Amino acid sequence: MLQAVQAAGVKHMCAFNYRFLPAIRLAKQVIQEGRLGRLLQCRLRYLQPSLADPNFPFRWRLDRELSGSGVLGISGRTSRTWSASWWESRSP
Repeated sequence: MLQAVQAAGVKHMCAFNYRFLPAIRLAKQVIQEGRLGRLLQCRLRYLQPSLADPNFPFRWRLDRELSGSGVLGISGRTSRTWSASWWESRSP
C-alpha cells in the first residue's frame, strides 16, 4: 500500500476515528484531570460480533492477502493507540 501511494504521489494515513467519539473524549478528559488517579493498566477488547455472522458482508480486514496481516494487525494497531500513554497524553 505504501508503495502504491508513493508512486501515485498522494497522501495516506491511518485514522483512529474512535478517538473523537464524545464518550471517548469525556473518558480521556476525566483521566487527564486525574479524577481517577494515575492510569496504570488498560484492558482492551476487539468486540465486533458482526464478524462472526456468516451472513454479514465480507470485510477486507479479515483477509491477510488484502490487509497485510488480517484482523490481528488491525486490532493490534488499535490496541497500541489505545494504550495508557495515549489516555494520559495531550495528543488528540
